Amino acid sequence: MGCRGRAPQEDLLRIAVSGGRVEPDVHGRLTGRGAYVHRDMACVARATRRGALARALRMRLDPVSSAEVQNSIAALLDSPDPSMNVATANPPTAHQQAVPTLTNGLTQPEPCFVDNKPHPKRW
Repeated sequence: MGCRGRAPQEDLLRIAVSGGRVEPDVHGRLTGRGAYVHRDMACVARATRRGALARALRMRLDPVSSAEVQNSIAALLDSPDPSMNVATANPPTAHQQAVPTLTNGLTQPEPCFVDNKPHPKRW
């Protein structure tokens, strides 16, 4: 959202509005409207500065609450909690390691053959 980059959902941090408070949702289980940002303070700062976070959450964020959100996320990202580390939070399964991926992160489709010839509509 802040850097406008794309990433898998498990690599992002959810920020949720729960009970009128904006707070980071580490495990993605808080109720209420949420927005996803990269687990990087530069991305979070850019999202709050551009107003993208307030738009996504559909609420007004005054400078004090924006600073509080940024401080709580900074404390969370600096914590030694291993669940915040993207590399160890969701290690790839054996199936994910075996599936070939393209440079854009998508998996390559299995070829479809009809009468031992590649079917043109599958490509």
